[in-house]
Amino acid sequence: MDGSDRQEMDTNSSNSPDPEDDEERSENQMDCASDSQKKKEFSPPEKSPSMMQIEGEQPDDMPALGFSDDEADASNKNNASSKNNASRDPAQSSSADSERLKQKLSARIQRYFQQLTKGCGRYACSNSHCASHEGFVKLMQKEALSEAIRLVRSAEGTVPTCEPISPLSLKLFQEMFARAKETGSYREIIHLVGASFGDPDVLDISFSRCSEGKEALSTEDDSGMDIDSILETFQLINDCEETANASEHALTRVFNTIDLHSMQDHAQHVRKYLILLVNPAFLDPSHLDLVKRVCISIVKLREFGTRILTNWISTFSHSHLEDVQAMIQQYISIRWIHTRELSDVAPAVHVLNVIKEANDISNHLPFRSFYNDAINEDFPTRADYYRWLKKDLGHFSFCKYHFLLDPAAKSKVLQVHSFVQMGEEYRQAVIQSMLGTRTSPYLNLLIRRDFVVQDALIQLQAKEEFKKPLRVKFRGEDGIDEGGVQKEFFQIIIRQLFQPEYGMFEHDPDTRLYWFSKDAFENGSEFELVGLLLGLAVYNGVILDIHFPDIVYKKLVGMKKATLDDLDSFKPELSKGLRQLLAFDGDVESTFLRNFSFEYQIFGQTKVVELKEDGANIPLTKDNRQEYVDLYVDYILNKSVAQQFDPFHRGFHLVCGGVVFEWFRWEELELLVCGSKELDFDALEESARYEDGYYHDSPIIINFWTILHAMSDEKKKRFLFFCTGSDRVPIRGLVDLVLTISKNGDDSLRLPTAHTCFNHLLLPEYSSKEILSERLLTAIENAEGFGLL
Repeated sequence: MDGSDRQEMDTNSSNSPDPEDDEERSENQMDCASDSQKKKEFSPPEKSPSMMQIEGEQPDDMPALGFSDDEADASNKNNASSKNNASRDPAQSSSADSERLKQKLSARIQRYFQQLTKGCGRYACSNSHCASHEGFVKLMQKEALSEAIRLVRSAEGTVPTCEPISPLSLKLFQEMFARAKETGSYREIIHLVGASFGDPDVLDISFSRCSEGKEALSTEDDSGMDIDSILETFQLINDCEETANASEHALTRVFNTIDLHSMQDHAQHVRKYLILLVNPAFLDPSHLDLVKRVCISIVKLREFGTRILTNWISTFSHSHLEDVQAMIQQYISIRWIHTRELSDVAPAVHVLNVIKEANDISNHLPFRSFYNDAINEDFPTRADYYRWLKKDLGHFSFCKYHFLLDPAAKSKVLQVHSFVQMGEEYRQAVIQSMLGTRTSPYLNLLIRRDFVVQDALIQLQAKEEFKKPLRVKFRGEDGIDEGGVQKEFFQIIIRQLFQPEYGMFEHDPDTRLYWFSKDAFENGSEFELVGLLLGLAVYNGVILDIHFPDIVYKKLVGMKKATLDDLDSFKPELSKGLRQLLAFDGDVESTFLRNFSFEYQIFGQTKVVELKEDGANIPLTKDNRQEYVDLYVDYILNKSVAQQFDPFHRGFHLVCGGVVFEWFRWEELELLVCGSKELDFDALEESARYEDGYYHDSPIIINFWTILHAMSDEKKKRFLFFCTGSDRVPIRGLVDLVLTISKNGDDSLRLPTAHTCFNHLLLPEYSSKEILSERLLTAIENAEGFGLL
């Protein structure tokens, strides 16, 4: 056997030497190879159960065993004298000892024979003298018997015999539990559970699916296991206190030897990890330590084993995958809340990544289900970001597993990443200034309110350093930009660029969405400006009031192919018509009378668009209708607006790019750009703070929130714009927008004012609810450029 076999046998508790004690082994060590001794052959008694019932009747010409009575007698005399000095008749003692030795030799031969013919039942057993060994050459019965005798007679008599194992199944446990209910004793089950669930080799051959009487084999894509049977078996065991305790103790023991299997490149050896992972008992928080040990053992798998486990988990049903994910998420949440130790959660995060990659294949669970609320609520953004930068040094970071992070947490990482890049730009600018080159550490924009678009376009075209911190100033105004002024700037310019008179975007009144005008007269520079503004807003953490269809965000994150699904939310009527065409059962050609072209009107002129070369002469038929739909969708969403979208895309990526941005899915990018759609003013009230003599139960504060809650959504948005410079809701909702309300004098004719940079409302203490309502509405209706500090 090779070195790996020997090493495995040395460490595998099931592949142990023959369970005879040391005294019995010393009795059996006989020098049968000596040429100077005369050998007399002997045979076991005919029909002896120890020899003749190995595999039914043995062949008549079974070879003689080759041990003489004289040799057995001599060996026994020596052993007997060493064991005790009691006086007895030598003849009687020799005869009895010789018979006992023959029986022991027969038993040993029988065990070797079984091992050489049937094997121990382990998959790829490490014992090279076992039929279950991967490289074992199958022997005929006569050959096996001769080899068994040779092993006993030769110096290799110390070759270990394998303890046979049997697979577990749901049927086995159902029968045993039925007997236990009749007898009232669970001892048999407790023994089986303790012995089997603590043995990794038993788990590797258990719970196979059966089809037409054959057990399924494990492959890289299919575990061959019956997951429902595993779960039902665990349910039976866990519902009984005695057997549940035995299972827990056995699973504790299995981790002592399971790591020996992590280096083996056999699909069958991955089975045990799947069984451990689906144990429903691990959903109980009292078993957190066992969950951690399961995760650690999976982390130690080689790439081959991890890939197989991922493939197998991808075949889980929705409910099975959801349960496994919930178990790991629960462990991560509890440990992070209680310890905040990275070493406690790192193995489980690795396993959750395996589950996530499996879900990427099956698409059973929504991507949001992989967010971890505990981590996102208490995420050490800056520290984790810098650990992530050192990932090549082996540092663990949540940023490496960014699927855990919700859009708000990712946006914080993006801001830290932006600040790092801004800081670098700032330092370079300072250095250049010290060297005599005049340059600002900021991206400064000086804007006239009456020429917002023109001023922004001219100034941004002349700049290249877009990753400097943005500072906006309106000409003739004293406002210092600490965040509020730039939010107002973005709000104004986006609203103007999307006005119909600019002709850059088309507005659909039904869906309330904007789309690129395919016949826009503007050159690419203005579309590039819109993309640049979008990127600058994201880069500087400003949320915009933009209403694009989903396909825009998909294209921004690199999704190329547009489908009919992408047309659903954008042009639902057109999408519905195309689907009806695909589902039509009649004569398509004579009914629709279409070809691979279409016409549309623009400024009183008719334009003809061919979906493919010579499309006007290619009739639409049942056979080519799918091609027609694909080409039509591609034209509407891609080709027709390529001249407008390409510069828009280019402008956006002048600012937003790099690894951190690539973490965002298109759905998350939309949130990052537009914010949440939920106007939860209860959350805003809950997070509000009060200063300068105001408290949450002050009469004016009570009246203030009563008035605010009664407003329409449109007026609530105006209030947000008045207080914060933007009517958009933060990604996580208004709970993240901490509004500070301060007393600003007693009852007066003054209107409320706000420091938009700091979400700070200055509210005079009006004498009545009616005056408060009138003053507040006046302020928010005239918010733009008025009352903002």
